[in-house]
Amino acid sequence: MINKDGIHPDDHKIEHIMNWLVPTSVKEVWQFLGLVCYLAAFLPQLAQFTQILNKLIPS
Repeated sequence: MINKDGIHPDDHKIEHIMNWLVPTSVKEVWQFLGLVCYLAAFLPQLAQFTQILNKLIPS
């Protein structure tokens, strides 16, 4: 979201991520990672935070 104060993550998307249930399938892991990647610009260490989830996805 862009406003007079700068660029910020959308509060609705943050709330959606915070309320996400624990993924129980590879598809759900993909969906969660897709949404979380939206925050990459705001979380410089995102790769470290998602490393465990990425290991759950078959190559």
